Amino acid sequence: MKKIYFLSIFFMTGLALHAQKEATPPTPPAAPLPVAKTGEVMSFITNLAEGRLTLTKSLKKDNSGIFVATYFILDNSNRSFNGGKAFEIKLTKESFADYFQKSSSETAQKWDMLMRYAQDKKLSFTEENGWAALVGKYNNFYIN
Repeated sequence: MKKIYFLSIFFMTGLALHAQKEATPPTPPAAPLPVAKTGEVMSFITNLAEGRLTLTKSLKKDNSGIFVATYFILDNSNRSFNGGKAFEIKLTKESFADYFQKSSSETAQKWDMLMRYAQDKKLSFTEENGWAALVGKYNNFYIN
């Protein structure tokens, strides 16, 4: 008798829980969030080369409404250089030499190879495509 009583309570509880779940109405979908109909882009950031070194281009609108480009390079393997912050560069050969000869011994060791690569490919140090190709080549030195 105890077994039957226990089973009936267990069975009734299960039915009650099942019936209770079906009785609750489904929650209505959330209302869509409002979307801005007009807006103005004030800045944009893109990575030109990624890997051990990341070359980033930042476009920001100045007070006159013109976008101004700023370039940064970040050594993802050496967070001690420049306090782990991105290093602002200018698209010049001098800036390239400053970064690659002074940031770490690893980058300084690759200097001659990068300069030969730039000469062979006729890359310009004043164009972002030249910098992106050189940073990409530097990153390729460390691909297994």
